Order: sequence, then structure tokens, then C-alpha cells
Amino acid sequence: MISFLQSAWTVSLLGGLLYLGTTALLLKPSHFAGLQEAQTEVRRSPNDDPSWRFLNPEFDQLAACRT
Repeated sequence: MISFLQSAWTVSLLGGLLYLGTTALLLKPSHFAGLQEAQTEVRRSPNDDPSWRFLNPEFDQLAACRT
């Protein structure tokens, strides 16, 4: 019996079951219920511009230093 408990298959099976049990306990859908409500709000830019028109002066300064 001791050799069975010390075998690699038993340790692997026990580790896998502990991982799945812990994951199932921590990732309950009830933990994420409040997040779903918060994600329904869509944030718009002040000018309502598309994302490719976003201007970032810090990136422009970094790009100028790289060239």
C-alpha cells in the first residue's frame, strides 16, 4: 500500500485533482457577477474619435529619440 501511495501516478493524480478542485472553488461564477454589470457601460472618448486617431505625445517623443 505504501508503494502505491508513493508511485508517480498516484502523486500526479492527486496533484491534478487538487488543482482542479482549487480552480473550481476559486473561479465560481458568483465571484464575477459584479464584473458583468460593470462591463455593460461603454466609455467613449471626449471627441468620439476612432482609436487610430489617438494622439500620445510621449510615444511621439520616444519614437523621435529612437530614430
